[in-house]
Amino acid sequence: MDRVGKPSGIALALLVGACVLGCGEGEGLTEPPRRPVVRVEIVPAVDTLNAVGDWSHFWAVGRDASGRSVAVPGFEWSSSDESVATVDTAGFAIAVGAGVATITAETGGVRGQATLVVELFAAVSAGVFHTCGLTTAGSARCWGYNWSGQLGDAKTSARAVPGRVAAPPTFVSISAGEGHSCGVMADGSASCWGHNSHGQLGDGTTEQRHAPVQVSSELSFTSISAGSAFTCGLAGTRAHCWGRNHYGQLGDGTISHSGLPVPVAGEHSFVSVSAGGWHGCGVRGDRRVVCWGANWHGQLGDGTSAQSSWPTPVSGEHAFASVSAGLEHTCGVTTDGSAYCWGLNANGQLGDGTTEDRLTPTLVTGGLSFVHMDAGRDHTCGVTASGDTYCWGANSCGGLGDGTTDERHTPVLVPGGLSFASLSAGSWHSCGVARDGRPYCWGYNFHGQLGDGTIDDRYLPVPVVLP
Repeated sequence: MDRVGKPSGIALALLVGACVLGCGEGEGLTEPPRRPVVRVEIVPAVDTLNAVGDWSHFWAVGRDASGRSVAVPGFEWSSSDESVATVDTAGFAIAVGAGVATITAETGGVRGQATLVVELFAAVSAGVFHTCGLTTAGSARCWGYNWSGQLGDAKTSARAVPGRVAAPPTFVSISAGEGHSCGVMADGSASCWGHNSHGQLGDGTTEQRHAPVQVSSELSFTSISAGSAFTCGLAGTRAHCWGRNHYGQLGDGTISHSGLPVPVAGEHSFVSVSAGGWHGCGVRGDRRVVCWGANWHGQLGDGTSAQSSWPTPVSGEHAFASVSAGLEHTCGVTTDGSAYCWGLNANGQLGDGTTEDRLTPTLVTGGLSFVHMDAGRDHTCGVTASGDTYCWGANSCGGLGDGTTDERHTPVLVPGGLSFASLSAGSWHSCGVARDGRPYCWGYNFHGQLGDGTIDDRYLPVPVVLP
């Protein structure tokens, strides 16, 4: 016999002969006892899945006291948390939800274990020429243009696939702006990286940073929004902004730039804040929206075209659940799901079927009920309660995701049967996180901002390449 129990040629002949002579008489050779399994190894010991429905195949090997492999009739497989992953009798594990599960293989009371991490994308933010995303494990990933270090990977070379931001995986919020990015850490501190010409990183300098640097503040932030050379964040119920302030976009009553966070003027109690091109907006606790900054096209929604360095109430009695400041237009979703937009409308980005600027909120046509909406450079996208995504406005590079480059003045469905949980409209591209946790992008891609490994424009959603 060799050491794994398989008979050699001569031994096999003797064994067969003995069986022929002794069968039925209780004679002949008997099978040697199987070596006991004292340890079970699982390969791989650790694996990661990035979308619900993805699978990993685990292999189990039984070993004896000397470390040699032992033939095992079968293993009993189990998952410590079937809300994270299930595993079948052959060791195939399927992702069900975000989290960590222990995969166990057992034989004769001896167990081996492996770790399966299901790390999904929780959010994505499309900037001008780059995109950033946040995973359920709190790690930040960015891709696309990187001339000023806005990808945060300590380099300045572009990436066509996601790269990890050079910081501990403790982010709870992330936002991609024009040439910089920012995030809120689990401890409430905020960090920014990239271009810093006007102090938009909030570290008290105008030095470009290629990796995250902490915003110089004792404030504890819950969310952050990176705009065009300025940033706003929410600390408790107070909004603070920093960076460029030519048009009063910091909302502090001045037009002086600030490399440190300054409070938005007034006694407003905010639940959210959004930084756009040259203006900012926030939703207050009473569900009224106030905006500040540039107002050439009525993006402040106060019925005028006069800029304001002080927060000014948006006209009407609408109760808003959320607001999004684009380049020169603004959109909001009311508590009943109605969508309103105001400001620049040259490309139909207000979605009212015209190209006329609006100085006050105008209802988006189509009778759709939205749960989320995001205003980009000159297009807008929204997600309905069922997960359907609609976009409207400029479309020269496919940013509407409808398979064409046709400008749309009313919402058009993004086809493909994808159900999105959230989305973000950038300058000429858009991105969203599907309900299975997988990110998709579409539109302009010259710098790799779609994250699909190419620099080809895409007119329909394509999956972001995941590790």
